[in-house]
Formats: sequence, C-alpha cells, structure tokens
Amino acid sequence: MTPSLRGPLRISDPAMIDRICRFRVEIWRRTGLVADWAFPDGTWRDALDDVAEHYAYFDGDALVCSTRVSMFATMDEMPDADHYRALGLQLRGPILMPERLVVAPEWRRTGLPAQIGDFCLRRARELGANLILTEASPRTVPFLLRRGRRHLGPGPFDPRFPEVRFELILTEAHAFR
Repeated sequence: MTPSLRGPLRISDPAMIDRICRFRVEIWRRTGLVADWAFPDGTWRDALDDVAEHYAYFDGDALVCSTRVSMFATMDEMPDADHYRALGLQLRGPILMPERLVVAPEWRRTGLPAQIGDFCLRRARELGANLILTEASPRTVPFLLRRGRRHLGPGPFDPRFPEVRFELILTEAHAFR
C-alpha cells in the first residue's frame, strides 16, 4: 500500500460512476479475460448501476479498485434468481451482493482485495443483511474459502467472459455479526 491510497470512498457522482464503468472494461481487457466483441463502447454498465452503491480506491488520482454493492430483500429480486433456484438455493434475505469488483493488476496481492472483502462484511452488518452472495472469479474462490466462505456452485455463464467460470460464494451472517 502507498500512503496516497484512499478508500473505500462511496461514489455517487454520475460522472465518476461512468468512470468506474469504463474502468471495469479497461481492466478486464488488460487482463485478457473479456471477449473482443464485448462492451464495444468501452463501458460495462447495467440498470443496477443507477441504484447500487459504488465504492472505489484511488492511488492519487488513479482509480485502482472499484466495486458496487446491491441489497435485495429476497432472492427473487436478484438479477439471476432463476439461476440460483435452478441450483436448488433458497436464500433468505436481506442479501447483500457485492459485484463488479475490479482491481488493477498492479494492486493485486497487496492486501487491497482483502480490504474490499472486509469492507463488504462491515457494509452487510450496517445494512442488516442475513447473507452476502458473491459471484467470484476462479482466482478469488480459494481466498474466500480460506476466509470461511461457502461455495454454492457455478454462477451463471456470461459469454462476454468466455474463459471465466464464475462461482457462487456465500457468507452467512454469523461471519459478519
């Protein structure tokens, strides 16, 4: 970590959220995990970006990490509820869902990803969540399992990320109470 690292900062300015949406695509392209045809406008944005909480870390003015956090009262409100039901899951809300966690490659293995995970635990506690459900990349799964999370099965396939098989990871309330 450098002394100039700031975060997590809650981002609500629409222009800064746009910057985060571009940052997502930039990092996924730099790491070679996104399909060439995906995100032709250079932005990864969906309807939840307009209502979710956004958080970011900066090294000086450089955006180095971002995530968004959504809260759902029930599993049925979640965007991929049909996929979760098909796996036989019956998740009792409220459920916090951190998504779109993106860390610049030079900031991996610095403790920053763990900081974001700890922040999400605190945020879940503050919001009164019963569960945290994460769709994690394979690289992240061992880290989360070592921290006491539970693997639920495969996440929904996203053709924009043909080489990534996202996995569903659950954190229960006792882990963050």
